[in-house]
Amino acid sequence: MKKRSPIQIREASAADWPDIVELGAEVFAPFGAYREVLARWLSTDGVTGFVAERDGEFCGAVLVVLVFTEHRQLAAEILAVEVAVGHQRTGVGTALLTRLFDYLRSVARVRAVSEARLSTAADNTAAQDLFRKFGFTVFRDNAGLYTGGQRILRMASPIV
Repeated sequence: MKKRSPIQIREASAADWPDIVELGAEVFAPFGAYREVLARWLSTDGVTGFVAERDGEFCGAVLVVLVFTEHRQLAAEILAVEVAVGHQRTGVGTALLTRLFDYLRSVARVRAVSEARLSTAADNTAAQDLFRKFGFTVFRDNAGLYTGGQRILRMASPIV
């Protein structure tokens, strides 16, 4: 088996937005129409993203924004973790989340951000396995349905 090249992670720029939107529309298609949602998220103040590249090829992204929780605490809401199909289960998701948590720990030193939160489909066990590696646990088992009909789980992880 051919060894894959290293994954490079960098902060996303506006030049990356088309790739982020297209990849998200593709990988999130089973859950609903995300093209417009991703474009809206990317144009929202405060959204930060990181992109993954391998051999100069865009292969994934993660988007996050700081929000206030229902308990008026500041949390990092992970809006999207997207990995191109040919790069799934090759370390791209792990590299993106590692970089994201490095970033969130630096933010937590100056702002009172205590946890990261995200939504995922109850039947997306591969994503849940990845998220659990980063300390995520389910805090809401039935947070509604994606437009594709999948039950939504809400997960959270402390930022430590």
